[in-house]
Amino acid sequence: MRLLRGCSAILTALCLLVPVSAGSDTAVVPILMYHHFTLDPTCANGNCITADALEEQLAALSRAGYHGVTVADCIGFVDSGTSLPDKPILLTADDGYRSVLDIALPMMDQYGFPLSAAVIGSHIDADTDGIPHFTIDEAENDPHGARLELTSHTYALHDPDGRGVTADIASLPGDISRMRGLDGAENTQIGRVFVYPFGKWTAESETVLRAAGYRATLAILSGKNRVAVLRIGDAESLYHMPRIAVDGSTGGAELIRILERECEKAAVDRG
Repeated sequence: MRLLRGCSAILTALCLLVPVSAGSDTAVVPILMYHHFTLDPTCANGNCITADALEEQLAALSRAGYHGVTVADCIGFVDSGTSLPDKPILLTADDGYRSVLDIALPMMDQYGFPLSAAVIGSHIDADTDGIPHFTIDEAENDPHGARLELTSHTYALHDPDGRGVTADIASLPGDISRMRGLDGAENTQIGRVFVYPFGKWTAESETVLRAAGYRATLAILSGKNRVAVLRIGDAESLYHMPRIAVDGSTGGAELIRILERECEKAAVDRG
């Protein structure tokens, strides 16, 4: 039993070192998924995290030695071997809520993390379910905007039934065109990075997106693979990358344990 615990500790240590060690052609990149942020504890739920809970998580990540990366950084690593920092982690926020700019982004700046935000074209500058969304112009002109990477969460396929693009694949090409036609989209990753609504994707949707020139897609996968494993020269490793959903009930210490466990699994699989 002691030997098993010792082996587990060694594997965890290897996972934390291997992802971007000198000369490595593989990077293990955990991806966290957030949505909405609030200052009011009574409004917190599975998709809404309080500022205090977010700060606890960011502080824990910083103490544990994690360094934030963007999807563009991941593409650069796969395409040309551009180095990633030690213990890279990608933080994402879906739906483009105004709270990303008001609450999350200043905190990201404080702790030195970038944030990749997936926006819904039809929700831009609108109150959906009583929650305001930001515009691309507001994001670009935000005092902490340099920390923000904008990606696509579809224009109008974030349906209330939770089917996402799987509800009507035939409408995906037109939806892509509408997203790319948004004012300011050409200065973002909206035309290059696609985040699946509700994490739902199919082989057909992947074919459509790749043909349209998308270089990376993000999903939500459970089970065996919950962290992205990127490989230099392997474009396939950038598609339907898994993410780990995070809410306010996850304390900082627990978040680090989750990341270590998932990285350990990835290290075993690679071995």
